[in-house]
Amino acid sequence: MAACEGVKLQFLLTTAIVVFGSMILTVGITTSEWTVYNGTIIYGLWRFCNDDFDCVPIPDQFVGPGYIACRVFMSLAIACCILSIVLTCVYLCVPKIHHRRNEFLPILSSSLGIFAAVCILIATIVWGTLIDFVIIDPNHSSQLGSSFYLSVVSAGFVLVGGVAGLCSMLFRRCWYRGSYQLIPD
Repeated sequence: MAACEGVKLQFLLTTAIVVFGSMILTVGITTSEWTVYNGTIIYGLWRFCNDDFDCVPIPDQFVGPGYIACRVFMSLAIACCILSIVLTCVYLCVPKIHHRRNEFLPILSSSLGIFAAVCILIATIVWGTLIDFVIIDPNHSSQLGSSFYLSVVSAGFVLVGGVAGLCSMLFRRCWYRGSYQLIPD
């Protein structure tokens, strides 16, 4: 049972990393500073704000395929993070599920974290390429904002947590007489 408890502790630690990354992602998605245009207009995924911090939804003429792709991938990423956290809670809190040979939920949970990080990276790459095409006026500058960078940082945390969780489950197994069993501590 010591190996089972060790895996549980390692998996709990990697889940804490995913939870932290998910919190950063939530801030990055919900705030509006994805792009700062000419220092006065701030664009986000869902709305834009002017210098007086009057925020309105992004007009339909600016919502193109790139915006929709970013919104879809970021929404998918946050959904995967939440599902990963829920699956981990189920795995850690329900004794019948936390069995020595039942590694499906932790592997699925870690894989969801990795998939969420990939979705975040796709969305940020699309946004980074989209920034020059959204702002049509070449006389003004636009730059990526803090919400964009928070999302990139969250991808790093979620990816590290997902990979570490997956590795902790996969590397603790060995082939023993035709079946997978945990390596004792």
